[in-house]
Amino acid sequence: MDLKLIKYNNETILPIVLYGRNRLLFLEYHKRVMAEFFNLPMNYIEAPLPNVSHGQCMNWVIKETIDSVKPDYFWFCDVDCIVLKRKCVDLFYGLVSHKMGIAGHIQNSGHKKIKYKDGYETKIHPFCSQAFLWFPTELYNKLGRPCMDHWSE
Repeated sequence: MDLKLIKYNNETILPIVLYGRNRLLFLEYHKRVMAEFFNLPMNYIEAPLPNVSHGQCMNWVIKETIDSVKPDYFWFCDVDCIVLKRKCVDLFYGLVSHKMGIAGHIQNSGHKKIKYKDGYETKIHPFCSQAFLWFPTELYNKLGRPCMDHWSE
């Protein structure tokens, strides 16, 4: 896999955009804005979406790159998510460069069911979505390389 990296403060960021064949028009527009207009070296990887989850695809990408490409940071960006300013790279790098947390946009989950002693209950809770997610490889390794897939009933 020949991947492009963003070099920043002597560190590397691996920008990944997963897309499915059902989103080819989004892909064209994403490339126009992110790659051509903002000149960001995005890596577009076709995934078997929507047949598998984003998390499963992320697991595969991380597994294939973490020890070979050895990026300092991963940046996952959905094909239907674009930045409004190139300076977002500076902002998000700053949010994760201490290597103790993750950064991304927040979504609210109303579709997840949480298992309790007496059964399941739907809980609405905010979470850092995979649609625009940055995290340091060092933290990912410290956490034991957790699964990026989600659990949903």
